[in-house]
Amino acid sequence: MSLTDATVNSVNAVFAQLVLDVGVQEFADTAYSMGITSPLGVTAHGHPCMRGAGCYIPPAAAIGGLTYGFTRIFGTGPLGPILVTLMALSLIAVAFARRAERGAPVTAAGG
Repeated sequence: MSLTDATVNSVNAVFAQLVLDVGVQEFADTAYSMGITSPLGVTAHGHPCMRGAGCYIPPAAAIGGLTYGFTRIFGTGPLGPILVTLMALSLIAVAFARRAERGAPVTAAGG
């Protein structure tokens, strides 16, 4: 499925795969460095967390958390979902760029 189709049809699995490709912690760290304040992770006891040894950040939940946060910022009007998607894609692009700056591989799975 193309990124365009995934965006139009709101297929979060495609975005979750991008998070896996870039690295979940890299994605979360990029989100936090861009001003996202909502915890994207969860502890074994179900408590929200941002990072640390006991903090697990599920890729789909990270996307969901960002979507929720961005929707609170942009609203649910006609442009809201478009702006939310653009922000999520921007964040993923920045995370890939940060990996490239460190010399880490940036090729997405399957491509």
